[in-house]
Amino acid sequence: VYGAFLGSFRTKEIVANLPFFIFGIIIFILFIFSFIQYRSLREKPGLMMIHAGCVAILAGGLWGGAFSHEMAMEEITVNGKTMLYGKIYKTAVQIPRGGYIDTLHTFPEQGARAIVPLGFKMFLKDFVIEYYPDGQVKDYISHIMIIADSGRHFGPYQIEVNKPLYFGGYHFYQHSFDQERGQFTILTVASDDGLWLVYAGYFLLLSGVFWHLWLDPLLKRKRSVRSEGANAAK
Repeated sequence: VYGAFLGSFRTKEIVANLPFFIFGIIIFILFIFSFIQYRSLREKPGLMMIHAGCVAILAGGLWGGAFSHEMAMEEITVNGKTMLYGKIYKTAVQIPRGGYIDTLHTFPEQGARAIVPLGFKMFLKDFVIEYYPDGQVKDYISHIMIIADSGRHFGPYQIEVNKPLYFGGYHFYQHSFDQERGQFTILTVASDDGLWLVYAGYFLLLSGVFWHLWLDPLLKRKRSVRSEGANAAK
């Protein structure tokens, strides 16, 4: 809700801070405590999965959040200038046609500048803009090649709106382009730390809801029918 109405940078100010992080840790500990304290929870697979899913979602969110990335930053000196070094939570890059990037930087609005080498070069082989018959932009597609530091080639890949590229621990989303000449592309880059743990948590949560509300009552009815049939036979 905050992100939708206030923008990502204002949202970061609210949730990417030490009090919010501590609050998340406390909730995480309370979930773990529930596994230990309540025996009835351990005897009900559906509720167990629901709680485990909540723990995984929260842990993944804390691990992959902006504040966690900031905590992991280290100071380095580059050409006599002190900078922060580490994996970046979210940023944007501009790649010219025929050019490449091999590092990421934080936005200037984010305060202290941070830098991270990608470990590979991302080349923009070509950039294609598709138009509707009335001249409006229909789609814009970045054709990408990647060369790892080891010399291995990957691709070609196509990045377009709603079709991001995942590589090297980051998701690259098509964001914008050079609207005057179409000579460069602009990609949004987001870290994937904790993402698969969040996915696993949602899978456990939904599985637990299904088990608790549908599968468990069905199994109980079947056991009840079998029990009544056995008693009738006696």
